[in-house]
Amino acid sequence: MLVNVAEAKGPYDASRFTYDAEKDRCVCPRGEELTFDSVKARDKVEPYTVRVYRCHRYETCPVRWQCSQSQSGRTVQIHPNHAALKRQREKVQDEAMRACLKQRGSIIEALFGWSKEGFGFRRWTVRGLAKVKTQWLVLCTAMNLCRLHRQWAAGKILFRSASSH
Repeated sequence: MLVNVAEAKGPYDASRFTYDAEKDRCVCPRGEELTFDSVKARDKVEPYTVRVYRCHRYETCPVRWQCSQSQSGRTVQIHPNHAALKRQREKVQDEAMRACLKQRGSIIEALFGWSKEGFGFRRWTVRGLAKVKTQWLVLCTAMNLCRLHRQWAAGKILFRSASSH
């Protein structure tokens, strides 16, 4: 059974707040508006900025301490890829899509694991789309050759020599 993340974290989890990009605001589960407050820089692998929205009615809010422990009111951060994250969360809620994602795990994820562990491929060593594509093709070719060799060694496939035509 899939547990809804918002239910697991409580009724005032950030995932329960609705982002309205058109009006540049967030709306809390009670219907209160959180207005744009600031832009905050995040520095992970790739630096990016998030938009911060703050509740200005926190002093009179009846659920203030359930919603946030902050003395200055609740804030919600909106990631630049918010729309894509929301679509992915919705996908996971759909039973048919969950089945597809589960199937993907057994089909392709094993190959990614094999390339990382067996081949030690952790990151691209080149720059530029054309060079990355070439490096990916070399990796795929090496993986396919390993598969062919394994099947050939087990006697499952036979190769004809060029002189036997």
